[in-house]
Amino acid sequence: LVVQVSAHLAMSGQLLASVQLDPTDNVARLRERVAEEAGETSSLWVLVDGRMVQDHETLAELFFGNSTSFRVEVVRCEPIPALAPAPKAPANWNINIRGGLSGEAQPALKIWPLDPLASLRAEVIRQMLGEAGPVQLLLNGQLL
Repeated sequence: LVVQVSAHLAMSGQLLASVQLDPTDNVARLRERVAEEAGETSSLWVLVDGRMVQDHETLAELFFGNSTSFRVEVVRCEPIPALAPAPKAPANWNINIRGGLSGEAQPALKIWPLDPLASLRAEVIRQMLGEAGPVQLLLNGQLL
């Protein structure tokens, strides 16, 4: 199975490149192929549905369903060698959660670092449907 991914510039919507990849390929490989195809020398940040995706995520994780053709947006990050290299894209936080009453481990959450605390709380509630009682979030023993 081959997946066709069209990469468009996020600001203009202009097609930058269209590449074929395997569903098991990750975002890092997608960025490499798009850069090769488009002759890009700048860093490329990849967005799917407005979310900056991480290099380790596979295409199968990002695009599920029967379709084999997908669209991503990319943002060019031009380095200024005299000052500093191009910044790395911010990474989603991987948060491990555990039921407070049962102690049962739940699947890890992936949250964008700039999302509000309410988004984190809502995602925890969504994943912990089997747990009864209120949801309290702690960080280093402090209630959030």
